[in-house]
Amino acid sequence: MTAKKEKIQEPTEEQLRMQAQRFMQLPEVQAAVKRAAVALAENLIRDKEAQTGRGAFPEDKAVGGGANPFYKMPEDSGRTKILAEVNTIITKDRAATHGEAEDSFQIIANYWSVYLTKKLSIPVSLSPMDISQFMTLFKIARIHSNPGHRDNWLDQVGYSAIGAELALKD
Repeated sequence: MTAKKEKIQEPTEEQLRMQAQRFMQLPEVQAAVKRAAVALAENLIRDKEAQTGRGAFPEDKAVGGGANPFYKMPEDSGRTKILAEVNTIITKDRAATHGEAEDSFQIIANYWSVYLTKKLSIPVSLSPMDISQFMTLFKIARIHSNPGHRDNWLDQVGYSAIGAELALKD
């Protein structure tokens, strides 16, 4: 007996827009986006400082001075160490194990789109950025259950950073 292949209808632009609006209204998503923006800002500022040897903003004149709250964060701060560790995890460790995040997330998006389309009986089309957001939310749920587990915090930052990279791609 041959299984009849079911043609999946692509969602309309309006359906996708409505799905995205509902998703972005979730408090967990808004919090994750905020955290990703802060992590991205910290990295951009640090990159600018490394390139120029001075603060990223004109008002950055002294350690702890100016309007930039991230300016001259001590190298031994917990945040700096965590961000450095996450950088190693997502650019070296995970990449060596799973390949490029964008490629991996596209494969996951394809599988989840098919699954959700069948499960919800409506067309669902996910992107790698959606997967980044879902995985960030997954880690938030894990943190809720066990806030002392370091790996969940590191992975959450990593997924947010990958999502920011995908969202801000030229």
